[in-house]
Amino acid sequence: VSHLYPSDGQYRVTAYISGITIGCLSSLGDTLFTIVNIPPPDPIPVYESICEGNTYDFYGRILTESGVYLDTLTTGSECDTVIELHLSFIPQDPIPIYDTICPGESYFMNGNFYSQPGIYYDTLATSGGCDSILELHLIVSPVPSVNLGSDKVLCGMEEFPVLLSPSVATTGTNPQYMWSTGETSHSINAHQPGIFSVTVTNQAGCVGSSSVEIRLQDAISIS
Repeated sequence: VSHLYPSDGQYRVTAYISGITIGCLSSLGDTLFTIVNIPPPDPIPVYESICEGNTYDFYGRILTESGVYLDTLTTGSECDTVIELHLSFIPQDPIPIYDTICPGESYFMNGNFYSQPGIYYDTLATSGGCDSILELHLIVSPVPSVNLGSDKVLCGMEEFPVLLSPSVATTGTNPQYMWSTGETSHSINAHQPGIFSVTVTNQAGCVGSSSVEIRLQDAISIS
């Protein structure tokens, strides 16, 4: 004999045989049945992350996409266990790296040296067991072309100051100047004879230089 009860509680049962009421069970010692409805078990959450391209075996189901999955495990008791799987896949999108080097230099990436411009790929093993793809975009910046012109010969000190302004061809913007006098402007004024030099550094750190000598003409002796 089975019956569904709407809630927990105590219920009396009357037995019948061929439609004839035998009587309440109270005559058999007032037997009282206590009905207890066992609520369904709360799902057990499980969180898993795997590498993209792999599969996950969820009790016979092969999963290939991220999501939340449920499965019921039958135990030896009357209650089953519900597993709630939260599955995520770790993407393997390339990790872009952008760098610029100067001629004669090289870029070190994961055990390899690169000295020519181009796009290079390498695989890096991570602690999580998934491989990361490195995508190197390498640029080789030209050295700044700097020219202070030819040496200058002056006839006397009255021709000073002399404006020194280099012709510069370089990549990028806002190159940095450093003169032998300690000045950092694009142009300087020379107030005496000597050798003057300037170095120009572009945004990539590449350096070009030029120098010029300013001297006085030896005195002319007329007899």
